[in-house]
Amino acid sequence: MKSSHIKKIFAWVLCFCMLAATLALFPAVSAASDVSIQNGTGTREPVRVGTGLGYRAKVTVPFTAFTYCMPTWEKKAEHCTLYLYKWAGSLTKTLATTPVAQKTFDPLIDGAKNTLAFDEQPAGEYLFYIADATADVGVWTNTGPKNSKGFMYLGGVEQRGEPELTIRVADASGDIFAECEPSAEIQNPQMPYTSFSGEGVTNINDSTGVRLNLNEAFSGIQFKMATYHATDIEISISVYPWKGAYEATIQAGAARTGRFTMMDNAWQGIIFDELPAGDYLILAHDPSDGPAMYGFSKTEGFEGYVYQDGYALSKISSYPEIKVVFAADRADNTYFLPCTPPQDGIT
Repeated sequence: MKSSHIKKIFAWVLCFCMLAATLALFPAVSAASDVSIQNGTGTREPVRVGTGLGYRAKVTVPFTAFTYCMPTWEKKAEHCTLYLYKWAGSLTKTLATTPVAQKTFDPLIDGAKNTLAFDEQPAGEYLFYIADATADVGVWTNTGPKNSKGFMYLGGVEQRGEPELTIRVADASGDIFAECEPSAEIQNPQMPYTSFSGEGVTNINDSTGVRLNLNEAFSGIQFKMATYHATDIEISISVYPWKGAYEATIQAGAARTGRFTMMDNAWQGIIFDELPAGDYLILAHDPSDGPAMYGFSKTEGFEGYVYQDGYALSKISSYPEIKVVFAADRADNTYFLPCTPPQDGIT
């Protein structure tokens, strides 16, 4: 009996050792995790995809899928396509490449999470893009977030915003996302003045901006603005092709627009895919609180018009401090041409 008991114990020990040895041959498999790119700041709202919406993220680990949470405003026949692109330096260059993966969702279910899965992709910088969308396709988005690591793209404009996007990774134990750099450098921006003096500030109510006749293609706008030490004020900057009068210009729509959280006493603005030379109305508008724009009390060489809350001003105390990022240097330095008078007059 004693010998039999010892044999049984030995058999159990041997079986356990063999099982342990077998398990050692196979590494532990952890469950995949869907990690959100959002950091919990900003205001949640649905944003329509329009001509295209995407998010650029620098992913630090391999990944196998991504998911967007998408409303359709109770419509049942909406559709779109999700794309994964390897980032190529700018939105235009990236969209010109062949996507890594794509999938069409037709029809979409209102408020559903739509996932594009693919073979494992290495760590790197990617564009998670939605296009080919019908009118009522959107993405739940946190607008005006703080300390974003990536960039959102809407209507061709690079801006701060965090859509409800998750990325599926095998290992979520570390920092999944690294900070992306702006895709267009703000280098040698030009001001529409040859000289200036007397800096001051003007409060922004509904809108403040300028109309400029630009003699070169351009890809960015900056205003110098103040928030009076506030850190949570949002503002939009929009670029409108001029249509002869203010209302006609606004109704025709902006060629480029972006909304962001402001910094105090700083140059700030939007960068975007290049626009051709021409006559444009450039506005900072719809602030969430009461910021201000810096201006010069005396200028030489300004040949545009200043706009405040929808009116072109004839008698003004200051000209907004604005910089334009041009696509090329002009040897003759003629970046700004005279504007024709507005058809709706000057106040």
